[in-house]
Amino acid sequence: MKRIYTMSVVAALLGLAATQASANLIVNGSFEDPVAFGSGQWNLYYTSIPGWTPVTSVPIEIGNGDVYSVTGYIGHNVMELDSTANVKVDQIFGSLGGSYTLSFLYARRGGIDAASCTFDVLWNGNLVTGFSPTVSPTSTAMTLFTTTVIGAAVNTLEFRGTGTQDQLGALVDDVQLVAVPEPTTVIAGALVLVPFAASTLRMVRRRKA
Repeated sequence: MKRIYTMSVVAALLGLAATQASANLIVNGSFEDPVAFGSGQWNLYYTSIPGWTPVTSVPIEIGNGDVYSVTGYIGHNVMELDSTANVKVDQIFGSLGGSYTLSFLYARRGGIDAASCTFDVLWNGNLVTGFSPTVSPTSTAMTLFTTTVIGAAVNTLEFRGTGTQDQLGALVDDVQLVAVPEPTTVIAGALVLVPFAASTLRMVRRRKA
């Protein structure tokens, strides 16, 4: 019983540490702020919204997923990358050390030619691995893209619409940036937590006696 209880404590604490390490660093990655749009609703934002800033004078377009005839989006809203023209939008972070998993969902707007829906994704000014040089969504069902990026002193994630500028473009949703945990950190944590848990159990048993 003692061994089972000790390992349960360790598992719980390691689980908590893993949860904290996997926190999404992206602000408003699902574009639900400032408002969760209902069916058929959308809007243009010429200034920053929580987490995101237009790089040029072209506004950010956010709308309910059904406006764009796409499926598989998270929550209510998605971001389109051709509003009044091709959009450039970014999110800036402070100092980040180590490796990070960058992921997002993307789709082609329903009824629109693929040439109108191409876009680039840049991390610190460089195209992310996997887009060569742009991505051209072929499906109106949201597709998951995942890659690994390296943190620097200052970090910028940018989405750029690159397709035909016809106010119809690709859709993006559920953007996430999650730290890749160091294996040595997890092992060291386990080595520390095991004797700590065992010591705690001995104290409890002495009190009961």
